[in-house]
Amino acid sequence: MGTQKSNVAGPQDLNKLLGKLRRAGQNPPQSLLDRVKAHGQQAVRPLIEMAVDEKLYYAEQDSPEVWAPLHAIRMLGELGAAEAVEPLLPLFEWDDDWLATALPDAFGGIGEPAVAPLCSLLFDRTKDVWARGRAADALSAIGQRHPETRTEVVHALTARLDPAESQTPDDEILNGFVIIGLRDLGAVEAGLAVLRAFEEDRVDTMTIRLEDVREKLGLPHQPKSDRETEPQGMRLRLRCTACHYEREHDVGTVYCDIPTMEQCQKGEQTPYSEYVITRRIKCPKCGAVDQYEFTSYAYIALLTEGLRLRVSEDQAAEGAPAEELQNRLVFGRFVLSDGREMHPLVARDMYFAQVTAEPEHADLRVRCANVLSFLGYWAEAAEQYRAAVRLDPANIEAYYNLANLTWETGDEKEARRLLGHVITLAQGSDLPDETRERYVQAAREALSGRRIPVTSEHLVVPSAPAPLAREERATPGGREGMAAKPQQPVRVAGKVGRNDPCPCGSGKKYKKCHGR
Repeated sequence: MGTQKSNVAGPQDLNKLLGKLRRAGQNPPQSLLDRVKAHGQQAVRPLIEMAVDEKLYYAEQDSPEVWAPLHAIRMLGELGAAEAVEPLLPLFEWDDDWLATALPDAFGGIGEPAVAPLCSLLFDRTKDVWARGRAADALSAIGQRHPETRTEVVHALTARLDPAESQTPDDEILNGFVIIGLRDLGAVEAGLAVLRAFEEDRVDTMTIRLEDVREKLGLPHQPKSDRETEPQGMRLRLRCTACHYEREHDVGTVYCDIPTMEQCQKGEQTPYSEYVITRRIKCPKCGAVDQYEFTSYAYIALLTEGLRLRVSEDQAAEGAPAEELQNRLVFGRFVLSDGREMHPLVARDMYFAQVTAEPEHADLRVRCANVLSFLGYWAEAAEQYRAAVRLDPANIEAYYNLANLTWETGDEKEARRLLGHVITLAQGSDLPDETRERYVQAAREALSGRRIPVTSEHLVVPSAPAPLAREERATPGGREGMAAKPQQPVRVAGKVGRNDPCPCGSGKKYKKCHGR
């Protein structure tokens, strides 16, 4: 009687199949995967070994072996291998985009045995925020695929939104991942906790916004108020250097100092950024004022606005209708009264030092105040203007600029009094006729309501849409100015690898910054 072939494959056959899997690359045939899974429990331990094999993980990027751990992870999930939970948990900290998808999916297949270990990882502050975010994704996947675990999963995710858990900027990012998980679960019972987290400013809105979860979590939509309008100027995401939280701010017009930009393009060190914000930036988390740095998102927004300006100028040069743009980003050169080009913040520092050295010099105080007015330091500028008129009661420039500043800050009665004094001073002064007439005319226009805003009056000469203006323009009371110049061409770098440093300069890997 002949022997009959067994339909059950043995260990030797499994080893051959796993060898083929290592060489199969990104897209192995489904038949191969099915044959491996057909070994059932016998395949679990070899698949775990393959999944955590760092030699395979760090193999050459274009080699077929680098895909083997991912295939092993996915099959362990499909097999529901509970014994794979503990060995696979350390992989949540591995820096790999593919794992960010493969691990939550696999743990979603394993189900209930993974819930407690994932909850521990979710609340473990010694672990990286991205690892904890993947744990949130995995818990959500389990709750969706295993209804018997849903209550426990929703409770754990909701507990992570407790205000006591929000202690660092990373906590806000993690809260975003948690809210995404609750949204995907349709956890309407967590709606109030989610709403509270947003209302208390404990969620990274670059990860998820309230409007993205309202419908799924049963939260009412709030109609926009008639008073709500689009912000004038730019809205940038800035990072507070005191507490390290990031927030979006309405910053108005942003000025780009061309000499500083040219230095940066050459790789030279500069004391200040080429971008100048002339509004006071107050951190809503810690209250720090003007202690911020640009985030990668801010640089992307500025680059985008620069490209829009370039396109608009090119269209106008070709005779095509140009897009009407707000005065959101202005390129220029900050020019002092003696003709020197200087970054406005450097000019501020310089004048502060000079005023300290020569406190009785009225004209120095006026120059210092002009710079402070441009930068939005209105209280400090007014103090310098008042000191100047005390030292030199005939200083028309100080009176005129103080009048405009006073009007800007809401004291119209005092502003009118100062403007009237400007007219009286000018008519009896020994200034050249043209200068005297310019002050008189400007004061009369201001009194009739045709004022030039104090933030741009003395220091900035905006460019024409196209071609860019090249001449410097004088304005009453202004001896420093921004002379316009065509912006530099934008050069786009080659393709950025996912593990390369982000070109925005954040210091993060591209995949964890703008490749996110």
